[in-house]
Amino acid sequence: MEALKVLPFEIVSQDLNSNKLNITLVKDGTLEPYTLSGTTVVLYFKREDDERYQQYATITNAAQGQIEIVLDVDIIAKRGNVFAEVAVYTGEEMKCTSQLFGFRVRDSINNAETHVSGNALPDYRREMQRLETILDNLIISAGDSNPEIVAARYSFLEGMTFTTLGDRLDFIESKTEGHINKKIENEGIHGIRVEEGELEFLVDNVWKRVSGMEPHGNDFHDPAFETKADADAHKAESASKHIKESGSNANGKYIKFDDGTMICSIKDFRLNTINGSSGATDIRNTWTFPALFVDNNIIVHMTGGTAARLGSETQTSDSFVIAGSTRAVPTPSTCICSVFQREIDFFAGNYIDQHLLATGRWK
Repeated sequence: MEALKVLPFEIVSQDLNSNKLNITLVKDGTLEPYTLSGTTVVLYFKREDDERYQQYATITNAAQGQIEIVLDVDIIAKRGNVFAEVAVYTGEEMKCTSQLFGFRVRDSINNAETHVSGNALPDYRREMQRLETILDNLIISAGDSNPEIVAARYSFLEGMTFTTLGDRLDFIESKTEGHINKKIENEGIHGIRVEEGELEFLVDNVWKRVSGMEPHGNDFHDPAFETKADADAHKAESASKHIKESGSNANGKYIKFDDGTMICSIKDFRLNTINGSSGATDIRNTWTFPALFVDNNIIVHMTGGTAARLGSETQTSDSFVIAGSTRAVPTPSTCICSVFQREIDFFAGNYIDQHLLATGRWK
């Protein structure tokens, strides 16, 4: 399958007829260009308000899989996230579709309230440095009269004491920023933002809120990356694959599955009733299932058991040629199982043990 991978970017909604996307299509998992000879390329867009648009792209280099498109006004008319995919057609037939990629549409900073800058205001950076120096001196001059502040300046994990509590907080902030950058690299995160005071990451074109970070080895595992929707979808998919109930009794074992399937089994079920007088070719017995089926749509399988007696000989039941079957149609509770012997008739006292397996539905 061919795929397109593009990192998110920003577009200003007021920039009309100037937002050109230059895209190179490559084959999935490689850097090999996807050849576009004899094809038509269409881009499909979905805005955050769920409005959807399509726009044809211009193939600039078919051999290298290169296309370009100047975004129409409708696509960038509203602020918010826009998701897109590239589709390649040969005639009316779609050959492939790329992975989703996205970009964010924002308003221009320039608006009716924009002021013309001047030199009347002071140098903010120099002023901030001056104020920080004054604050540091005030804290140091206050001495160590507050044991809690003194203790907070020392980091047990780093084994060092900071000049001020602010220095230690700056150190922690820098470490946190490094960790976030590492996580962004490891998790394939394509964007980061703060919404309503909460940190959110753009993962697989979906903004996911970080509700908490849990330790996981030397790194961190973020449970917010597996959304409730993901969990619900997995639960719905696997709901019919679980065992609902299982048990056993004198009639064998049974397993009931969530999707309604039931399997019953019994080992070495003895067939010891001769059909008619001695010299018959049929020996049988009635198996009562260990659990009730819902109807008679049941398939019964028979295989050789561990023992049999024919005439005066005792042997394993799979050491001679037999043909086994169920007599008539099984009922939801029972089935008649029989074995036909082609070469030797059955006589009184003969028996054959068989392994039985019945499959049907319990609901």
